[in-house]
Amino acid sequence: IEGLNEFLTFYRTIPSTQDDMRGNMITHISELLTGIESLQVVLADWYSALMDESALVRARAVEAWENVPYKLIQNFPHLFFEAFSILLTDQYVIVHKAAARILRRRSFPEDKRYLIKDKILNLVLHYAQNGKDGDFLVDCIDVYGSLCLSSEEMAGGWGKALSNILLKLEDDALYKATNNLSSKFQNAPDFVKVALKSIQSEYTRGISIDRCLSIILQASKSELSNCVQEIKNALTALKPFSNENFAEALVYITALHKSGKYR
Repeated sequence: IEGLNEFLTFYRTIPSTQDDMRGNMITHISELLTGIESLQVVLADWYSALMDESALVRARAVEAWENVPYKLIQNFPHLFFEAFSILLTDQYVIVHKAAARILRRRSFPEDKRYLIKDKILNLVLHYAQNGKDGDFLVDCIDVYGSLCLSSEEMAGGWGKALSNILLKLEDDALYKATNNLSSKFQNAPDFVKVALKSIQSEYTRGISIDRCLSIILQASKSELSNCVQEIKNALTALKPFSNENFAEALVYITALHKSGKYR
């Protein structure tokens, strides 16, 4: 506690114009937490940093959430989570991106997720509409699917809607979608279509198609029957067939058989 107080005393003496220094210090504040007493010591300064005038300091303050010990999360006051959730609506890209991405690495308490649900959805819709940052859009969809939707919702209309957004992605964002979301979207309608689009992308084929093949092989009969034409297109794109693409062709043939329409 004595060392923590010395750290904070020095932090408070830094001029407000020194955004880099203040940001670099506050982002490590959670690494100094050892128990409830230390949490009580840092909360006021941490909360102030979340509301700071500097966008850089706000971004660094929210990034500190990643290293909070799991055993202490239940001891954070409600006001802290409200301040955190507000940063998802911050007008500065550096801030709302930091807030959304940190939720992929350190979860939000389940009883507080109502604070972030609509805000994350708004980010999904905004970035899907402007089409300028597919990489971040995938991160937002990852967070929304993981923290804000039940397994039933993922297997229903919400999962289908998110899959349809992912279907509009290209290149690196499309590869990231199939590579990072495969487990969460295993039962989401139309996600196998995302894999079938990705596997035909030159970007994905230049890295690895293994995850796409796995998604196709694990898809249900009903999902495969809904994308027979996409499977046929992927198979046709392999022509002329060769030893190198034999395994991939066999996956498509297996999928067509499993669909029940080409036994």
